[in-house]
Amino acid sequence: GIDTQYWGDRLEVNTELLAQRNADPAFMATWVAKLRMRPRALLAEHLHIDGEMGIKDQRAALLGHSDRLMTPMLVEAASAGKRTYAITEVARSKLTEEQLDQCRTGEDKYDRLALMWLLYDADPRNLELVAHLDRVQRKGFARMVLDPAPRGNGASASSFFAKGTIQRVLDEYEREKRTRRRSVCADILHDGGGNYQVFIKRDLKSSFVSHGERNTFGFEPEWMVLEFEPDLALVLEDGEGVCGYCLGAMDSRKLYDRYEQEWRPGLVRDFPEPGGDLSQWTPLEQVYHLYHHPDYYCPEPYDLYPSQLHIDLVQRVQGRGLGRQMIDEMVTLIAGLGSPGIHLGMSARNERAYYFYLKIGFEELARDGSGENQAIYLGKRLNEGGGSA
Repeated sequence: GIDTQYWGDRLEVNTELLAQRNADPAFMATWVAKLRMRPRALLAEHLHIDGEMGIKDQRAALLGHSDRLMTPMLVEAASAGKRTYAITEVARSKLTEEQLDQCRTGEDKYDRLALMWLLYDADPRNLELVAHLDRVQRKGFARMVLDPAPRGNGASASSFFAKGTIQRVLDEYEREKRTRRRSVCADILHDGGGNYQVFIKRDLKSSFVSHGERNTFGFEPEWMVLEFEPDLALVLEDGEGVCGYCLGAMDSRKLYDRYEQEWRPGLVRDFPEPGGDLSQWTPLEQVYHLYHHPDYYCPEPYDLYPSQLHIDLVQRVQGRGLGRQMIDEMVTLIAGLGSPGIHLGMSARNERAYYFYLKIGFEELARDGSGENQAIYLGKRLNEGGGSA
């Protein structure tokens, strides 16, 4: 039978519809007739059909193996809509030069379907890599924050970025928010260094969903690709789940440049700017507004305070010294990488936090804005003899 979890859930192929089409002789005759030369030749070779046959005889022979054409049809469906870049990049890393030549149609040009068939034949997981790379290229980024005796932040990145751990975080988020939706950690890719990409499939919105010839009421799925560079990312977790984080960046301007070039264009495209009464905006609409009107303020003297940190704790763990422990650890990490200084921004309305930061060695650098929207920027020197990182 068809592995619906692999083809349906992971690769988003409509397996029920393809099974119906595979059983329809008229459809199969049309499908075989439309096969291009290279895919047809590869398929004939796979089914041990004489490659010297004429096209008409070869098509007839292929139709005689209709029951074995289901997998090639699934592969073709999995390739639909995928960027050529994603297919060819995975093929170059997974196939031999001889295999690539079998699919070549010109200089640096290949038959997409032929590549996909060879990738699947080599290892079915290759098709998931194509799907993942395609999603990365489309830049689907998201951020989730959970609302309200903690244990220390001792988990390594390699142990935290495991499918089981991420799935527990997702399950807690959906349960906490009572969304009645399901998020699935589909895969995690690690570049061998400090970078991780987490692929999450989540129910997006209520909709009529097609299942073959039937329409049912359900949820349209969305894919989120979360990119992590965890060398400067600390996570706090207790018995109830994730309850805080502290993030750092060595060079704020480089971070903002990367955000502007790589991430913000996709966010602006996918999330329209909200309108209407600002006071009625939801927290999510406020975030969408920031996508369209980002704030890249950096306090001076920048050369002395180029790095930044950002910390958030849910209410149940505040006032217990955990925030200071995370800040101390982040400051130590950034200082160890050679930064001359670090800065952070906070609301001027939060007097408690302001005096907390002064107490642990930060000093006020600048204020920006006015009234309820005023922000205070504080800094702390790390390596007195250093210049800009």
